[in-house]
Amino acid sequence: ALSPMKILTDIDITCSQSENSPCERTVMPIRTSQLKYTSSLTDETLRFREMRIVAKLVLAGKSDREIRGEVISENLFQFKAGSSYTQKVLRRALKRLHALESRELIAAVAEASSESAKQICLYSMMLTNKVMMDFMLCVIAEKYRTFDRQFNGDTEKFLNRISQQSPQPINWSVLTIRAMAKSMRNALCEAGILDRKSKTLQPILIPAVLRQTIIERGNRAILTAFNDFE
Repeated sequence: ALSPMKILTDIDITCSQSENSPCERTVMPIRTSQLKYTSSLTDETLRFREMRIVAKLVLAGKSDREIRGEVISENLFQFKAGSSYTQKVLRRALKRLHALESRELIAAVAEASSESAKQICLYSMMLTNKVMMDFMLCVIAEKYRTFDRQFNGDTEKFLNRISQQSPQPINWSVLTIRAMAKSMRNALCEAGILDRKSKTLQPILIPAVLRQTIIERGNRAILTAFNDFE
């Protein structure tokens, strides 16, 4: 069985959107190599359908190698045959599912309602991408906390802020930021957090299994990104 593990430590639960800092919350990964800001979000989004397919194969006890063979040979993602994109999406799906470190959460991705499973997919995306994690903690959580449901240009503002102020050297072009912002908005829409037409954040209820896992790992600050402030 997969054992749960603590994902964040020493989270500063205050958050600042001021010009002095892109985000006061510090995300401290448990592994020795710290996650860094990357532009991988230019072609990355929630991919719920593919995540559910792979989660079912993981639950069936198949190894990563066996999963790769089955997904590619049977074209389970229904992409163009022989497409290298299939392998890219599969690698990301496996990375996110392994990052959950919980058979219960993987089972929920595979079998729970779409609404619940998509929120867990978003959580897995946060665990494997520092940009997404910090955005959810610093922007989405703050909007839920202050009842500011309007969402217009927030992704671009956040990306510009971290590219200008992060201690890590970042050289994102305008086109890169635009592509990343689009992918992030698409992920929020697919997870049910953002309404595409009205451009407003939606009231959501975090799945019980996800909430309990986050609490057990001592990461209550993450709950705020899912509109949970208890």
